[in-house]
Amino acid sequence: MTRLTPAFTPEERERLLRQQASSHPLEMFPVFRRWPPGFARDVAFTFIWNLGFTAFFLLSGIVLNHQLPSATTAWITFVIANCIGYTLHFLFHVVGWMGLSAVHRSGRVAVAVYYMLLSTVGVFLGFWIASLLLGKTFLPSLDEPRWLIAIAVTSMVISSVLAVVFFWRGRSALAEAALEREQRRTADIERESMFANLRALQAQIEPHFLFNTLANVTSLIDADPAKAKHMLDSFIRFLRASLAATRRSVSTLADEFALMSDFLEVLKVRMGDRLAVDVSLPGACFPRGPADAPAAAGRKRHSPRSRAERRGGPDRAARAPRRRPAGSRGGRHGRRIPRHDHGRRARPGEHPRAPAPRARRRGPPHHSRKRPSGHDRRDRVAVGGSMSEAAPKVLLADDEPALAEFLRERLAALWPEATLLPVARNGLEALAAIREDEPDAAFLDIRMPGLTGLELAARIESPTHVVFVTAYDQYAVEAFDRDAVDYLVKPVSDERLLRAIERLKSKLSAREVPPGIDEVLARIASSLPGAASGHLRWVRALKGEEVHQIAVDDVLYFQAQDKYTCVISRDGESLIRMALSDLAKQLDPATFAQVHRSTVVNLNFVASTRRDLGGRVFVRLKDDRKSELAVSRAYAHLFRQM
Repeated sequence: MTRLTPAFTPEERERLLRQQASSHPLEMFPVFRRWPPGFARDVAFTFIWNLGFTAFFLLSGIVLNHQLPSATTAWITFVIANCIGYTLHFLFHVVGWMGLSAVHRSGRVAVAVYYMLLSTVGVFLGFWIASLLLGKTFLPSLDEPRWLIAIAVTSMVISSVLAVVFFWRGRSALAEAALEREQRRTADIERESMFANLRALQAQIEPHFLFNTLANVTSLIDADPAKAKHMLDSFIRFLRASLAATRRSVSTLADEFALMSDFLEVLKVRMGDRLAVDVSLPGACFPRGPADAPAAAGRKRHSPRSRAERRGGPDRAARAPRRRPAGSRGGRHGRRIPRHDHGRRARPGEHPRAPAPRARRRGPPHHSRKRPSGHDRRDRVAVGGSMSEAAPKVLLADDEPALAEFLRERLAALWPEATLLPVARNGLEALAAIREDEPDAAFLDIRMPGLTGLELAARIESPTHVVFVTAYDQYAVEAFDRDAVDYLVKPVSDERLLRAIERLKSKLSAREVPPGIDEVLARIASSLPGAASGHLRWVRALKGEEVHQIAVDDVLYFQAQDKYTCVISRDGESLIRMALSDLAKQLDPATFAQVHRSTVVNLNFVASTRRDLGGRVFVRLKDDRKSELAVSRAYAHLFRQM
């Protein structure tokens, strides 16, 4: 991480100065920091400090006199050391009460003079108090040089020790304050990261759940009104419970399980037999009583299918030993559209015994089939709406059975000459079907398991026209103004679906080869936010619970924080859900420069650079705090000429 020189507000600096002036010298040792500040603690600490000075003076006498001191000398030294120590203790507190300790703001020289003068006064008064206690007259002896030297040496030693201790304590206080501030900043970033995760999850799931649910209700209104009503009732209860949850600060288990049960009821209609739920709850936690509670324990599982069904394919599914009801659907997943005696699908409005106008021509197996070129393939399609040698094949891929069946029925009604392939229920099945059957057109849901519709489209090698289908997307619709592919929003109306079919017919009749899917995907990407041409100009950053629009030109620097990036501006710090490596590619290299693998700085806010004794380079910013950022050796050459 980049080292940021501590920059404190005036209030924080004043608090640190008061803390430094009121701290005890023994606090330089970590073992003495476990007790909170107080009068009794300071008195006890001063006694321990005086014992240290007594030992120091006795050892000095042994070294100078080359003999052990007598008991009387040791007692006198102990009394003098305590008198000097407690006198200094008293003077420092008096000076602190008078506000004179603000001399710490004046610099190191002023602090040294301050401790020298105060120590001299304290030593002089300490000798005088000791003389009164011991009944010895030290003051008349002050005319003698040896006593003057003793007082001067003692004052210098004490003042030097105090100056060093308090200077170190000041630096330690700054470091501790910077660490505490960084910990608060990290906690704020983690909290903002959590909010960003929640908002990203909400932005990703909630609209998709909302619009797909409404699309399912629309598709079920005619086909199964009872199921549509049940789904709509569950959805209304879910919305009501969600709204109530946002207005209360405390939630019970019953409230949470009520919300969950309504959500699962909606999913059970959407997912069909793929979803099985078990919930085991105490009786008091059942949301609407045990009779209405789900039957299993909070886990979602997909119903098992045979290997033949998972592999897909109408032939393989037909060989599966599992028996199916007559009305089931979807051939690629072990379900079939019911066929009549003529071996073809019955279309809506057609008599069950109506003769087949043309038997479906099945090609050779995939491993021996020769893929025709785009020109040869289009030769099989007749112009002017007449039947071609082979009817156009259309694939539908959607992971929601109700929506897939609804769209399949509408396609069969509006495009009766098309051959509808079995529905693919995920991206991987759709990719396998496209490679095997080479359909003329594919209706792909964008959000599918396995592969999304966009990922699937990027892998299509055959000349298949792609029509994207999704529940919502307010940005990418503009990417389909041209007729290359179409884009349908669920629920799909007959009018909108008919327009897409007419476009596909037009392209097939004109023998038009689909454009490169990379071009289409590039147009989709260009319509998404932040993908405009040129460099990034604005970022949307999270600050607390609010999302702010920040101009990139106002940013001091960007700093990496795990999978997120901190945006530091004059207004404070914000968070964006983007890695710094991805963000740096969108910034103007003429304005932003990387100074560290985790920091990108705005050059317009660089005031100066400096180099310390170790050769490290720092850049100073043009902000109120005069912040400094360390430049790593890999980027130091960029600032050597500044």
